[in-house]
Amino acid sequence: MAVTVGLIVRISPWEVHIQDPKFVKQLLSTLAKLDKDPWYYRFVGFQESGVSTGPAKLHEIRRRPLLRSLSRTSVFRSLSIVEDKVKELLSKLKEAEGTGCEVKLSNALRCLAFDVACNFCLPQSRSKLQEKDFAPEFNQMMIVGRHVSVWQRHLGFLIPLILQLPQRLMRYLGQEKYLSLIDVHEDIKAQAREVLELNGTSWAPQRHSTLLHSMVNSDLPANQKSVDRMTHEGMTVIGAGVEALANPMAITIFELLKDLEMMKTPKQELNEIDDGS
Repeated sequence: MAVTVGLIVRISPWEVHIQDPKFVKQLLSTLAKLDKDPWYYRFVGFQESGVSTGPAKLHEIRRRPLLRSLSRTSVFRSLSIVEDKVKELLSKLKEAEGTGCEVKLSNALRCLAFDVACNFCLPQSRSKLQEKDFAPEFNQMMIVGRHVSVWQRHLGFLIPLILQLPQRLMRYLGQEKYLSLIDVHEDIKAQAREVLELNGTSWAPQRHSTLLHSMVNSDLPANQKSVDRMTHEGMTVIGAGVEALANPMAITIFELLKDLEMMKTPKQELNEIDDGS
């Protein structure tokens, strides 16, 4: 039972809530050096990733390559990647036009987000946009993953166990959706091993430095450049990138299509850009 003392609400011996918006600045300050709660962040499922790291000092060390790889400058330098993927999505939608087949836009946007995230993280990017019907099993895995992450917080062995199960057993149990998770994990792991063996040099025709390269070429201690550590970082960045982009885009498009009056402003702005004005 929660106990309230002034603006402080104690939910449990390990959790308090502060009923004061001003406290956000103090909580999120980089000067605070607050440790994260390992139990809370266990929902991520990849405990060697930066976002799952509890101790503040270790978290600061682990996040350095990520900050450099995903800095504003790095992102702007790689805008052509996003543009190419958007064109690829529009091309696929154009193909479906007039066929009478239903296209689930949320699935298409998840595939777009996944492809973009992979381009930033991996030397050899993947393409879910080219899969049939915008990779329905992958999308189902992403949706179910939200529920799995809740159980993962309580049962810390759950996601590691799923990743260890034979694919034949998963098919027998009718859990094909998890094969996408296993497939992505194994691919990132193989690429991390390759980048490590080549000591951070490029082995694929990528036009930019990736997250895996940034980790290997950084000043991280040797024990922070293991294959598992790089795999965990890649999985969390790609996973977070998919949901953080796809859901807001799907909701935004839905709201714009529902309100044609609201649609006029973005249409006008896009037309101005297209005209070069």
